[in-house]
This record gives sequence, structure tokens and C-alpha cells, in this order.
Amino acid sequence: MDPPFSDPGSFAEAVLATLREPLLVLDPELRVVLANRAFGQAFGIAPAETRGRHVYELGGGLLNAPALRALLESVLPRNTSFDDFELPIVLPGLGRRLLLLNARRVYREGHRTELILLAMEDVTELRRGTEAQARLAAIVESSEDAIIGKDLDGTIRSWNAGAERLFGYSAREAVGNPIALIVPPERRPELDAILDRISRGERVPPFETERVRQDGTHLQVSLAVSPVRDASGRVIGASAIARDVTERIRMEAAVRDMVERLEDLSAAGPAVLYTLRVEGDAFAPAWISSNVTAMFGYSASEAMAPGWWAAHLHPEDRAESLSRAAALLASGSLAQEYRFLRKDGTVVWVRDEARLIRDRAGRAPRAVGAWMDITERRALEERLLQAQKMESVGRLAGGVAHDFNNLLTVITGTVDLALAGLREADPLAADLREIQQAARRGAALTQQLLAFSRRQVFQPQVISLNDLLADLEPLLRRLLGEAIALVVAGAPELGNVRADPAQMSQVVMNLVVNSRDAMPHGGTLTLETADVELDEAYARQHVGVTPGPYVMLAATDTGAGMDQATRERVFEPFFTTKAAGQGTGLGLSTVYGIVKQSGGSIWVYSEPGVGTTFKIYLPRVAGAASRQRPAELDPPARGTETILLVEDESSLREVARRMLEAAGYTVLAFGSAGEALVAAERFEGPIHLLVTDIVMPLMRGPELAARIARLHPETRVLYVSGYTANAIVHEGELEEGVQFLSKPFDSATLARRVRQVLDRPA
Repeated sequence: MDPPFSDPGSFAEAVLATLREPLLVLDPELRVVLANRAFGQAFGIAPAETRGRHVYELGGGLLNAPALRALLESVLPRNTSFDDFELPIVLPGLGRRLLLLNARRVYREGHRTELILLAMEDVTELRRGTEAQARLAAIVESSEDAIIGKDLDGTIRSWNAGAERLFGYSAREAVGNPIALIVPPERRPELDAILDRISRGERVPPFETERVRQDGTHLQVSLAVSPVRDASGRVIGASAIARDVTERIRMEAAVRDMVERLEDLSAAGPAVLYTLRVEGDAFAPAWISSNVTAMFGYSASEAMAPGWWAAHLHPEDRAESLSRAAALLASGSLAQEYRFLRKDGTVVWVRDEARLIRDRAGRAPRAVGAWMDITERRALEERLLQAQKMESVGRLAGGVAHDFNNLLTVITGTVDLALAGLREADPLAADLREIQQAARRGAALTQQLLAFSRRQVFQPQVISLNDLLADLEPLLRRLLGEAIALVVAGAPELGNVRADPAQMSQVVMNLVVNSRDAMPHGGTLTLETADVELDEAYARQHVGVTPGPYVMLAATDTGAGMDQATRERVFEPFFTTKAAGQGTGLGLSTVYGIVKQSGGSIWVYSEPGVGTTFKIYLPRVAGAASRQRPAELDPPARGTETILLVEDESSLREVARRMLEAAGYTVLAFGSAGEALVAAERFEGPIHLLVTDIVMPLMRGPELAARIARLHPETRVLYVSGYTANAIVHEGELEEGVQFLSKPFDSATLARRVRQVLDRPA
């Protein structure tokens, strides 16, 4: 029997040679009968060299794989075939490949000799492509982004799970519908422009736009669209990738807002920036800007230590600050102000603003924030509140003083009248004098209250503070005693101020007494003057100050000093740190009122154990200084003139009438302006003087005086009042030519003042 395919030039061999896939023809012993050209190329062996060799020997034993061997030896003898057996193999020059083997028994026609046809197909690239497609499909399906395929007319052809999550439609609901399903009406022109560009083969790079979900809510997406081509390169559709950026845009807006806030904060002063990590329900420092050293004195590494911030909160602010910080996780933002202890132990006021930064999943892994030093701002606010409090207290004190003055006038007047009717040795006279002394002390208190509330009448003139100190120096040295050294340092060529010299003397005396009491064991008191220019920066930091030229008067002692709580209340009336019965608490409040009424300002600087400095700033004025000493009081004088007395307070009117009559005057006393006008019109003789209260019901004192003048041109006027809030006194200063008597007054003062007015030149 002739061996099959024994003729190399046979038709069968020629056919096998044309096949592109490797192929072997084996005999039942698995020896090669024929190998085609493709096999030789794949395995690096000439086909002729394969004949008669065992299949396991070929290519250095490449086909001697245990799995293939078991298959050939177990399947083929049972007259069966096998299909699509996968054989991983490393071929010379080709590297790692995957062969798909198929085996068949064949018989030569007319012969019983059986052969085995072993065909091999290299499916490496096909498998790689299939696996790549599978991987791509898995990636597309598992992507968090929405990946959508569509035709050129916008019909949806593919819709991954990310699209289902993002837009709310299932793939079954979306596929086959137009892409306009998720495009808001106002964005349709944008969609048409995208499809037009895709049809021209252009890629649309990522841009941000708006889309709408199935439930109608709108969201911001980052969208990129690319053309899809067929094998010939023709554009047949588009692939779009959409990513939800709604949260990112919200975060960017939050960051922009934070940046704006930081810019606002930085406009007022440098801000220390920081970031925190969220660890469970607590925070840990992650980063801090290096200017933390300038603000707090600590290095950045020190400030990053766990617990650093909480450990240096002011004890009085710690509990609330920690509570607010803990609430940041729930609220998402924080804004609070508190005191912080610097490394040198000083206190700084801090404005703390922070905000959580959330990721797309809504988690808050970190927070960003800023600290700003607001110490100066808080000081200004405290000064403003203090000024407002002082103003309120002043109004109250002025009202009390006004009412009290009427009562004191009645008391002192009645006592004077009673004493005038008694013999010197009368036992009752001593009691009355005690009442008189008490009334005078009460009058002094009311004058101090009026000074504090800036309702005291003052008569300013241009004076030199250097001259004032020179006149007072002998008295001040006696007042201080030998244990306290007094240093007077007047600046040469000092400018002048416009003030009431008597009241400024009272200011200096009160400051000196205050310093003396602060140095019970001795020390030094320095009084100094200087010309200063207060600029805009100073005015911004000191409430109520107007920039310009000033004269400064400073009193500095080496006494016990004051803490912050005392400094904040030092000018309040009746506030004192002295023991009961050792002070009224009105000395510094009087100073405060006089300085304010003179158009100036006063500030206190003090630390416990260091001493105290009071600085007074009065506006500097042009003009020569007047150095007039107060004239000695003239003895009380009597008279016989006719006086028209108008006072609506009946008890005060009666006392004043009796005091004037006791001085020899004829008195016409009335309780209202109307009654006084009727009486003046009927009175035929001259009315030499009108003594009238300024504030009365229905008609004020100045109006009454004007109408009396038309009836009796000869009448002079003396106004009486308990405070300055009236028509003849402006900002505490009398109108020119106006004669005024301040309540309370005694009989001697009233008689003296009446005589002065009557004796003035016409």
C-alpha cells in the first residue's frame, strides 16, 4: 500500500502549502507525515526536516505540553476528534502566543490507512481584542462617569450604569430616546452645535454645562464628546462622557467665599491660615501658615502639636470656644471670637473662621480656616461701649443732679433764714449749721455729677497749661507731702488751649489726689505737657478723637497700678477701689466730664505693680493766654430794688422770696410766666431785675425775659438753673452777656449775685 501524500508534488501537499495557518499531518504513531509552510515559519523549522519526527520533538519540544499530550493520547485512539483546544506557547521570533488546536482523523480514499490532521490557529490577537473589548465594556459599565453612545441625530444607543446613577433613567428607559431627554430646553442650541461638530469629525473637548435628571433636578456636569467611526473611518455616531461636578462647583464657590472672607480679613490685618484633618468626631492639625509666629509667638511646628490650640485658649473663653469648634462637623462652618494666650503670656483677641470641605460623596475629610488678630478692633469696640455707657450714666447723673439741686437750694435757703433769726448762742444754731454743712457737701457732689455729665456751666478762656501748673505747684507739693516727689516737666513754647481755668485746676487737683492715694508708701508723680499731632490712625483707634493739633497734659505715677477691670470703670461716678467712707468715687468722673466738655479726650494706661498714666488731649488754639487769678468774693450786699421772681417749684420760690426780702429787696414772686406777665403789665413802678428759672411749663425763661423787656425796658435778667441743657447755654458755655446763677445756692450767694447784676453798667 502506498503511503499517503508520499509524493511531495502531489495536489494535496500543494493545497496544504497555501494555507496561512500551521498544519500537521500525523500518522497513528503521532509522527509527522507532512508539515505545511506556515508551520515551519511559526516553529522555526523547514517542513522537510519534520517528516518522520515525533510531534513531541518538533521545535525543541514545544508541542510536548502535558495537556496536549494527554488529549492526543486519550482522545484520538478512541476514534474521536477534538476542537478548539487552547495551547499557550512561546514561538521563536513571535513570543508568547495562544494557539487554537483542532484534530481530525482522515482516511486516504481507497486506503484504510488513517491519518491525523492537526490544524493550528493563532488566536492571540483575536483573544487580546476580545479581552480588551471585555475589559473596556467592564470599565464602561463600572465607571462612575456617565458614558453614553448616540447616533448623529442624537438617538441614544448605549447607556452605562454610571448614566443610570447620574441621570436616574435605566438603560431600558434611555436607549432609543433622543439625548434631549436629559438636556434642559435652554441648552438645546448647545446640543445642536455639539452634534454638528461631531458630524464634521471634530472632537468636543471637556466643558461644563447643565443637565437635568429624571426627577427634574438640575445638575452641573463636565462633558466631553468624541466622534465614533466605522472601519472605513466614516463618522457614524458620538460617544459622550459626563461627570457630575455639581459638588465641585459648590466647593469652588465655598472656597471663593472663603477666599473673599480671607481677603476681607486680610484687609484689616494679616491672617494665619490653617487646615485640619477630620478624624472621627475630632480634628487634627494638618498645616498652618508660617506667620503664626508673628501672631502668637509659636513656631509652626509648635502650633502643629496635638492639643496646642485648646491648651492656649484664654481660661474664660475655653469652654465656649471648644464647644463651638466641636459643632463645626454638624454646622459645616464656624465663626467665633475669643482670647488666645501668646507665648509671652500676653492676650490677643482672635477672629476664627473655618469651613468644612466635602468631597463628591459628601464626606468631609478636612477643614480650612483662618485666624485674624482683632485685638485693636476689640479695644475700639470696648472703648465705644465704654463711651456709650458713660454717656448714659452721664444723662442719668445730670437728671438726678438737677432734681437734687432744687431740694438742696430749699434746704440751704431755709437753714440760712433760720440761722438769721437765731442768737449765736442758741443751741438750735449748732444743729442748723450741721444741716448747712451737709447741704454744702451735697451741693459739692451735685456739682461733680454735673461736671461728669457735662451739664456744668463753664466760662472758658485761652490759657497756658504750663502757667496753670506753675500756679498750682506750691499747693500740689503740700498736698502730696514729703514722701512723694513731684516732677513738673512743661514743654517749652507750649501751645495754648481754650478751657475754664477753675475747672482745669480742679482736673489737675483730682489727678494729683488720685496718684497720691495710689502711692501710700511714697513714689514719684510726673506732670508733663507737650504739643502733639493726633493723626487719622490715632483717631481710628480712639473713639471720639478728631485728628489735629492738641496739647497733652500727662500725669504719671509709680503707684500700685490698675488691672483691666478697674481701668474699664475708672471714670464711672461712684466707682472707687478705696475703703468705705474714704472716697466718693467722683474725682476721676469729674475729670472726665470737664475734659469732654472742653472738647478734649482722656485715656488711662496702667498695669498692676507698674503705675498709671493719665493723658489728656485738649485742642490747641491760637491767641495769647490770659492769666487772671480768681477775684476775691465780695461780701454779701443788700438792696432796695424791685425784683420779679418767677419759679415754678413752689417751695424753692418761697425760700428765694424770703432770702431776697431778707436782703432788703421788694419781691414780686409768681409760679408761672403767665402770672408774671400779667403782674408786670399792671405794675406801675420800675422792675429792676427779673430772676427766672430757665425751664418752666408753657413758656421758657428767655421768652419771658424778652416779653418783660417790652413792658419794662429797664429790667435786667438773672437766669437760674440746675444744669446747662437749656436755651442760654450751648455745649456748657454761656451766651455772651448772659447772667447766670447755678443751683444750689445759699442766701449769701444769691444776694451777692443779684447785687452784681444790678450794679453792672447798663
